[in-house]
Amino acid sequence: MHGILDSSFTWLLTGPQTALGFKLFDSGYDVWLGNFRGNVYSQSHNWLSTDQDEYWDFSWDEMGKRDLPAMVDYVLHRTGRPKLFHIGHSMGTTTFFVLTSSMPSYNKKFVAHFSLSPVGYWGNSASFFWKILAPVEMALSEFMHKTNHGGFLVDQDAESIRDFCTMNPSTERLCKLFLHCSFGFSNVLRNETIYNVVTAHIPAGTSVKAFNHYTQLMKSGRFCNYDSHDMKRNYLRYGTARPPEYNVSAITVPVQFYYAANDAVSVPVDVIKLYTQLRNPIGLHLVQDTLFNHIDFTIDPKAYKLIYRKMIKMMNSLSL
Repeated sequence: MHGILDSSFTWLLTGPQTALGFKLFDSGYDVWLGNFRGNVYSQSHNWLSTDQDEYWDFSWDEMGKRDLPAMVDYVLHRTGRPKLFHIGHSMGTTTFFVLTSSMPSYNKKFVAHFSLSPVGYWGNSASFFWKILAPVEMALSEFMHKTNHGGFLVDQDAESIRDFCTMNPSTERLCKLFLHCSFGFSNVLRNETIYNVVTAHIPAGTSVKAFNHYTQLMKSGRFCNYDSHDMKRNYLRYGTARPPEYNVSAITVPVQFYYAANDAVSVPVDVIKLYTQLRNPIGLHLVQDTLFNHIDFTIDPKAYKLIYRKMIKMMNSLSL
């Protein structure tokens, strides 16, 4: 499962020789690439349209409690298998933690989970982008609802950003600088082919509520449910004025973490804090590349040698 503003394409981006989707297939696995609600590949709804506020009233909490279990059940039904492996990057890890902590019965449906740049506790993020958003959470939400019904970087807005970031050398340098400040400096963005492929597919869109939920984690230092900033609404939803934390101790799936020292989004101190609270941890791996950053987990061809090969070897041992 992909990260925020990303899509399933991220697992194919670097091509057949290095992308995780292809390498898993080459290793004999059925590969299912999910898309969370709101991104460019997942905007259909039975009765709502994207020009309605109600459509965009979701965060990654709903993705974890509704979208992910629906995908898991679909895959298990189609394959006839009792369990599957789950691999997530960034928000794709957050939603897994939400599901398995909130709906513990789903723990038995996974052989193991592999977290690439895991995000749960998030009080120490050094990302320039997120630090800008955090203080203006409510204002951003109000603006996005007035201009785009609560959607964030979808459709025309996303297209405008793509056009800007490839308009000329000056705008390209500005976009790369923004990415460096937001995710950690990355050498891979110097590769024009990769940069052009990334900007052609990202941003893929999501809800402003998903962004706001993350900024709440940053400000509170807690891994908790969404705060509506209204005590009555919180009481109605949770039975408490303050949103409760996700019960990480309920996660019994074997979990393996991969993290990077140069990751400005998911920093080591937060990663380790979450890892130490898990009941069945099976590996905490620091990527052996000092310049590896948050988005390099999927866009850097070196990720195959640094991460994927080791991960697939572990999967093979657990499959026996």
